[in-house]
Amino acid sequence: VARGTQAGPGRMMIGVQAALDHAVRTRASLSSAAVVAVRAAATILERWSGARLTVLIFHRVLPHPDPLFPDIPDAARFESMLRALRRCFRIVPLSEALEQLAAGTLPHRTASITFDDGYADNFTIALPGLKRLGVSATFFIAPGFLDGGRMWNDTVIEAIRSCRDEVLDLSRMELGVYPLTTDRQRRLAIDAVLGRLKYVEFRRRLELAARIAEHSSVPLPDDLMMSRS
Repeated sequence: VARGTQAGPGRMMIGVQAALDHAVRTRASLSSAAVVAVRAAATILERWSGARLTVLIFHRVLPHPDPLFPDIPDAARFESMLRALRRCFRIVPLSEALEQLAAGTLPHRTASITFDDGYADNFTIALPGLKRLGVSATFFIAPGFLDGGRMWNDTVIEAIRSCRDEVLDLSRMELGVYPLTTDRQRRLAIDAVLGRLKYVEFRRRLELAARIAEHSSVPLPDDLMMSRS
């Protein structure tokens, strides 16, 4: 937590979320040093930036743990995080928090929860958990991917996840060659390919993602994002 102060407020907010997740992962009690670290991180953030609002950003909440992405919470872990979070912060909707922040009336240790992109599990998994615990959240939705759409990074992730080859050879695309015999190797391949595509011109990025999917020769999910129905 202390190291995070040297990297600025953005890193500190990541530290708050990481400390909270660590408490849940280790099944620590809410009075443990891990949860105390969440409170300490919030206090340091306030002193560093002068701000009093902590925003915790989520993308997905899965029905079950994903061995490729153990950092993404499943439903049970997410609800445990919310319970711990309620002990550390006053949680309010982002719009309300911003109004109070602008007016100078926002209480200390106020937090807002947001979800990015509009994944279907935000509605089917995260929202019921939020309702059960009476916690609010703000959802930012990318409308262009609703109703069966899929973002380029998910195309790459799902193509590599389901690829049946033991070696993924993307050398013709100048993207490297990757062994895929273990979950760890698949995750390393995903991270490497996403890292190389991230700064490629957008249309070229979409083209390469589609070629990776074609190369893997596996059906890809079309239900990752929310639908309007």
